[in-house]
Amino acid sequence: MKNSFTLFTTLVSTLLVFGCSGGTDSNDKIAELIKNNCDCETVEPIIATYGITFSKEDTSSLGQRYEFQITNCNTVNFEAQTDNIIKALKDSELCEDALIILEFEDSQNVTKASIEDCSRLK
Repeated sequence: MKNSFTLFTTLVSTLLVFGCSGGTDSNDKIAELIKNNCDCETVEPIIATYGITFSKEDTSSLGQRYEFQITNCNTVNFEAQTDNIIKALKDSELCEDALIILEFEDSQNVTKASIEDCSRLK
């Protein structure tokens, strides 16, 4: 019985380590993709969660949730910026099974865009 428990805890620990490290890699890749596809100086990850996510359309789903703060943009057309980012995310397949929230900040406003499974949420 003790050997079974040891084997089980080792397996769970290994899965957690590999699962968490893989998610961090995706977070870094998404941040880099956003930087390369918008006209803004700063892209900072705010939060990244792996497992159960919550969104407006599907109150509970499995997948990843990423949130980024984007500042010092050279344009205020955040719709076009979001469209460019969504296209790049689709091409890279980094948005599948993921909820990605973009927070564009300028000196006066915060504009949020939510992307779930490669589509913009309204």
